[in-house]
Amino acid sequence: MFMKKLISIALCLVMLMASVVALIPEMLTEANAATYRSAANGASSSYKSSKYYEHYTRIPLTGDGATDTLALALSQLGYHEGANTSDMAGDSGSSGNYTEYNYNMGNFGSGYTYDWCATFCSWALYQSRVTNQSSMNDWARYHIGDANYIWREVGCPSWVQNLKSVGKWKYSQYYGGSYKPKSGDLIFFRDAAHIGLVLYSDSSYVYTVEGNTSDASGIEPSGGGVYFKTYSLSNSGIDGYGVLPYKTDSSVKKIDYSGANPTAGLYISNSIKYVYSSSTSSTVSYNMPRFTLFEVTEIASNGRLKATYKTSSGTTVTGWVLNNSDRVIQVTSSAEPVNMTLKCVDDKGNTLKTQTITGNKGSTATITPPAIDGYACTQSSVSVTYVSGGTVTLVYKTILDAAIDNASGTRYCDYTPSALATLRSAYNEAVAVQKNTSATATQKTTAANKLNNAVADTIYKGESVVSVGASYTTSATERTDKWKDDGECLTDGVKNKLGIDEGYAGWAVGAEGGDVEIIVDLGATVSSNVYRIYTSVNSDWGINLPDKLTVSVSADKKTWTEVGSTDSETATVSNDVWQSYYMTIRTDAAQTARYVKFVVSAPSAHAWIEEVEVASSPLGAMGEIYVDGINTYVQPGKTVIFTPAFGTINGKTANHKWTLNIVAEWSSADNVYIVKSVSN
Repeated sequence: MFMKKLISIALCLVMLMASVVALIPEMLTEANAATYRSAANGASSSYKSSKYYEHYTRIPLTGDGATDTLALALSQLGYHEGANTSDMAGDSGSSGNYTEYNYNMGNFGSGYTYDWCATFCSWALYQSRVTNQSSMNDWARYHIGDANYIWREVGCPSWVQNLKSVGKWKYSQYYGGSYKPKSGDLIFFRDAAHIGLVLYSDSSYVYTVEGNTSDASGIEPSGGGVYFKTYSLSNSGIDGYGVLPYKTDSSVKKIDYSGANPTAGLYISNSIKYVYSSSTSSTVSYNMPRFTLFEVTEIASNGRLKATYKTSSGTTVTGWVLNNSDRVIQVTSSAEPVNMTLKCVDDKGNTLKTQTITGNKGSTATITPPAIDGYACTQSSVSVTYVSGGTVTLVYKTILDAAIDNASGTRYCDYTPSALATLRSAYNEAVAVQKNTSATATQKTTAANKLNNAVADTIYKGESVVSVGASYTTSATERTDKWKDDGECLTDGVKNKLGIDEGYAGWAVGAEGGDVEIIVDLGATVSSNVYRIYTSVNSDWGINLPDKLTVSVSADKKTWTEVGSTDSETATVSNDVWQSYYMTIRTDAAQTARYVKFVVSAPSAHAWIEEVEVASSPLGAMGEIYVDGINTYVQPGKTVIFTPAFGTINGKTANHKWTLNIVAEWSSADNVYIVKSVSN
């Protein structure tokens, strides 16, 4: 990273003496992707087998100097020095100062074990093609008067001296300067004892990428690794900045390294990242390791990044990660703005509306259909891949058609018998208006609103929690820290705090998992039919979703009746560390009991529960039901009807739209039903 002052002075003399050692001249060229550039040495064998070399080879060179230099420097995040020239792959825990960067720049007659913060910066400058020195005696040796020269250097004091000599030095705030450091600037610390590259700055801080530093906060001039760092602009340890005369290219998309305006391109993870299954999901599919270089092809409206990367086993993973400026850093941009046409048509092909949408060429984005009076889009969202001059067509239906389609997917068990009768009446009325070619727009809107209101009148609207403030007892070994069960938090009515505050109860249930039993005393005999737990997940801590929830009720706390079990869960909220879920059991009949027992089966060492809930709710319609709006009961016999859940049709599994009629005959010889026909 850097050179101690005495070593720096000594190396200056050595470099002057070493001018007889010539390097092969190389013309400055722009390339589509970085190819390793030999200086004193080419890439070492250990480095070429490393992930950092693989990262290097994925960096496209744009011809914009600062952009390319920072991209190559960022590709090396996480690299650590080794013990010898065979140990320069970047994954060593040694403190021997052996690095690919020293090896590439040269040993100058003193070996490769000098401090390497300066050679890291020089390596990035050289590999990005912004420098083109042809021999060792042309490396940063007092180029007085040459203001257009970007230097390569292995010693910080000499670098500062040269920057000052050509007017490219800016003092820091601490030393009275007013300069705001820019992307690609050099930053010097502690009387030129250390150096880094400026990534960006804001009104208060400067953000850097440095070699031979540590992962800890504060200035560290001999930490052994390449890391992302942050300092106050007024930090007394910052000497100043070297403003390099980079070649710029206005056609190259500039990167907002703060993460506020992400574009498609390459990114690197500066922490372990959760990979979600969708842009809005709280379900974690993978943990992306720290210092993974990944490709982003889409930025969702909520800021999540669609990421593609390879695991250590070679599996290609695609998912979504949160965009944190200190945990995810953009390395390159593949953005090229293009315009496309968004065309909205009705289901007869008539154009209702057109508008222009803009995105980055080649990227994919999720578009929310625009609102059109009197119409509803058949899609809640559409995925768009941006290409020049393309058109995306969205199909709309009248709000009456959309309401009828929506009602067709409702399930009987979500409604009380009276609400279901109202829904059937509203549905039949809407269909009649739909078929009436003389119906006015007002009649259609009225019928649609009436049907939508009937659909919304589910049993969930009338749910009433009866367990808030109830006492309870628990089993298993509870935690002793702030997540110790206080005898109140599980029935205090507070939910969705993501496990970061008090209000959760945690239990150790053994390395192989186990059950946690919670018995709630409702204080009196009450009627209930809904039972729910709220739980959180943090895979880093070994806190996973329960395998199963089982609920039993009792009048006397002695004789228990199981009312149901479930292994299904519903996501609520999440952040980059925690995800919250709830698990619900709803019975077909009311249960009259004072005590409710929740048995939570944990698959791993911990169970993390925030709330247990007992509620009463209107009971849904059950028993025999109508099919397809025709007043014909389902009868036993040769006709057997199945639903998507592949269960015999009843109030729970009934679905207007997706029921199939399967006609089958029993074969006594084969002891099976033989399907004769299937119809919608």
